[in-house]
Amino acid sequence: MRPTLRPGQIVWAHEIRSFRKGQVVVAFVGDREVVKRIESIENGVVTLVGDNAEKSNTYKVSDTKIEGVVFWPWVSTR
Repeated sequence: MRPTLRPGQIVWAHEIRSFRKGQVVVAFVGDREVVKRIESIENGVVTLVGDNAEKSNTYKVSDTKIEGVVFWPWVSTR
């Protein structure tokens, strides 16, 4: 999530089921948690990306795998 967040930085997230494109979320990908930005939501599938230019950090997960929306530190919605 560089440059928005640093590796190892602590974040707080609201556990909510309502999220939208552009928000930064905590999600389960396989057996680990990741912090990524929502690029799109389509038919229950959420595409997550990092804020850097590497497209290899793109994940597609079920919307049920989204644990919450990051609220601290505050990050802008793109």
